[in-house]
Formats: sequence, C-alpha cells, structure tokens
Amino acid sequence: MYKKIIGALLIIVVYIGGTAAMKTYAEEVAVQLRFTIGSPYFTQNGTTWQIEDRVSPFIDPVFNRTMIPLRTVAEAMGADVGWVESNRTAVIAREHTTIVMQVDSPLPHGMGAPTIVQSRVFVPLAYVSSMMGTQVTWDAGARAAYVFVPAAALPMADTGSIAQLERMVFDLTNAERLRHGVAPLIWHEGIASLARAHSQDMGANNRLSHIGSSGLPFEERLFGAGIFHFNGAEHIASGQISPEEVVGGFMDSPEHRRNILDENLTHFGAGVWNSGGTLYWTQKFITVPAPINIADFERAVFDLTNAERQRHGLSALIWHDQLAAAARAHSKDMGARNHMTHTGSNGSTMGDRIATVGISTRAWAENVAQGQRTPDDVMTDWMNSHSHRDNILNENMIYLGVGIDNAKGPVFWTQKFIGE
Repeated sequence: MYKKIIGALLIIVVYIGGTAAMKTYAEEVAVQLRFTIGSPYFTQNGTTWQIEDRVSPFIDPVFNRTMIPLRTVAEAMGADVGWVESNRTAVIAREHTTIVMQVDSPLPHGMGAPTIVQSRVFVPLAYVSSMMGTQVTWDAGARAAYVFVPAAALPMADTGSIAQLERMVFDLTNAERLRHGVAPLIWHEGIASLARAHSQDMGANNRLSHIGSSGLPFEERLFGAGIFHFNGAEHIASGQISPEEVVGGFMDSPEHRRNILDENLTHFGAGVWNSGGTLYWTQKFITVPAPINIADFERAVFDLTNAERQRHGLSALIWHDQLAAAARAHSKDMGARNHMTHTGSNGSTMGDRIATVGISTRAWAENVAQGQRTPDDVMTDWMNSHSHRDNILNENMIYLGVGIDNAKGPVFWTQKFIGE
C-alpha cells in the first residue's frame, strides 16, 4: 500500500513551553502521524512512508481545511475503508465508529467536503480525526498537521452515518435490480424500523439469526407491527464494513440474489447497527398489494359468480343492494379483527346479519375469504372448495350481494345469497 523510504529523514518539531505535558500525552498515544502540505510523504511513529501514487495533502481554498488522502489517513489510524462507486461514497469503520462521506457533499459544521484529485479521494483531516476520537495540531510555520491516535480512541455515536449506510444499501440493491431489468424497490420506513431493531437485537446478543430474542420469526415481527404483505424475505449479515461489501456478498449467494432480483417484491427497508465495532445488517423485502377499487372488485365477483352458474346451466343471480350492505359490513368486521369467520364480533350468525338489513327468508348462504388479491383469485379458491362451490351453484338461490374490505391491508371477501 505504501512505499517505505529507506534512509535517514530527520523531522524536528519544537513544542514551546510544553515538553512535560507532551511527554505525558505521548505515553497514552498509540500512533503519531505527520502530514505536510505539498509533500507526498508522511510519517507514522517516526517512520517515513510514501503516500500512494505520490499525491500530496493540500489546503481546500473554499473551506480552508487540510485535505488528506482518504485511504492513507484511515489505514494509518487502524481503520477499514470501503468505497461505493455507484454514488461515490466512502466508508471508514474503526471500533465503534462508522463514518460515511459522499464526494462533493458538504460535511456538518462547515468541515469541508470530500473531493477527488488525481483519481484519489481526499477528505478533511479535522472532520475524520474528530469523528475517530483522535487529536490534531497544526504547525503553521512548517505547514504540517499532526495527528495523535490514542491507544483506545473514544467511541462516538453517529446516527447520521448509520442512516446513510442504510440508504446506501437501498441504493445498491436497486442498482442491482435495474442492472437486471427489474423495477426498483420502494423504501418502506415501517420495515426499515423493524430491520434496524433486528440488527440491534442481533448485536446485543452477539448472534446472527432470523429469530429475534423474543422468539418471533421475520413474518410474525411484520404482522405484529401491523404491516400487511403478500410475500416477504429477510437477509442478515455481520462483519462487513461497507454497504458495497454486504450487498456484493448477498448477490454472490444464489438464495439472497433471487430475493434481490424478485420482481414480485415491491418494498424494502434496511437496518444497520454497530455493536462493539461489528456492523450488523438486515434487509427486509415485502410485496405490498396495489390499491384496489372496492366497487369494481365487488361487481367483478358478482359477474364471475354468474359466469360459473351459466357454465353449469343455472340461471344468473340478481344483484341485491341490502345483501351487499350486509356483506360489506361483515367484511369490515372481519378486517377490524384480522380474522376470517362466519360469526360477527357481536356474536351474530349469517342469518342474523341478513335479518338486520330487513330481509326475511329461509334460504340463505354465505361465503367468506381472506387475503386473495383479485376477484379471479377468490373465485378460484371458492370453486375449489366443495362447500363454497355448492353455495355458488345452488339452484335455489336467486339474489346475491358482495362486500369487500381492505382498510387494514388484507382483503376480506363476503358473498351473501338468498332464495325466495
């Protein structure tokens, strides 16, 4: 990575009135670095090294910040470096600290912005040092910066960086989908929160598992949060230091790759947690049903029911508004409880609900269903069930009402039939 310079290269630093204090501090320092503006060399604990590609630190004329080659300063501090080419973002990870910086994107507090010079990423030394828990001094006469890395740099929480890591995982995942001709996923903050909580749970228990410490698997955690979905998938990993590394690892696994490129999955959330210097990663994918037109779906079920009856030589049923109102109320009641049943929340029976809307008859039937996406789907399921099929093809039935509800996500379906 670096070329060591063989030979004597003497650097004399004068600390005025501070020799005793300097000696005490040096005893606590693991690494001392010196970078000189315009010089392609730096020193590390007294040893001189050549900076990769002989690039030199410089002063940013806009922010007046000392700019240092990213990989040089990070690795000299004992940190790992990651790079995401797709959005030109650098990641530095050391112990409890993760820093995310995007080229040409201003850093907080007027600390400057990363930039690229001679194909190398340069970063503001003061920002990186402060985030890594190191100390920097500046020698104006020598135009040199000194970095002191304590043996145990203070960990610093950086929730902003974690959020950036999560969004980078999202961007990289969508980049893979677009590369393979698959529509991009939509960010879903609800499942991102669950992903973040699961990463934190794994980190707290120092284990990689799809089962949370509560004993709940992925699907139950989603339903417990009230997130309805048709399909779902979860990816977990630990130890990778950058979004590029973790997404690349998932793409190298056939099962994970299949989920990333699944065109049926529509929404996504990512969660990252730093536990003792180890990053835990969770990706969650779900299929969210498209919005439906309730009235159109109800009429479609009615038409499909009559198509089945006519196919079997039976007369068509007649639409009945009061039956439809009763069916709609029962679907809403089931949806509120997220439970498919012929018994109402008030204990009502099928016959009771028909009487409630002012209908008196001794011939009635009811079909219910939950979760099917379309009228075709629910009719297929009913026709494949003997009892439901018998209701649909009952020659004694004359009227039909259909009611649907999906206020909380899953679609609940009700058919109500009556005879004379």
